[in-house]
Amino acid sequence: MPKRIQTQEKWKALLNQFYSSNKSARQWCQENSVSYQSLLHWKNKFKPKNSFIELKQEDPLELSWNGIKLTFSSFEKLKEFKRLLETLC
Repeated sequence: MPKRIQTQEKWKALLNQFYSSNKSARQWCQENSVSYQSLLHWKNKFKPKNSFIELKQEDPLELSWNGIKLTFSSFEKLKEFKRLLETLC
């Protein structure tokens, strides 16, 4: 396996560990002896180009990812959550 592919696979595994830890990036990096800047680089490298899509629905919305379910009572609540995520990322 080419070294580039090995590096990508290594970082995908590290990112999965980070995401499942529910810790801040800085805290996780410190505890796992991982460079914070490297984590941010690889996190952005694997980030989907269009993280959010525009929705026009007013009914309750449910999002699920990796076993986690989030329900929003309205589109406005979803937009508030989006702003929170953008602030944190």
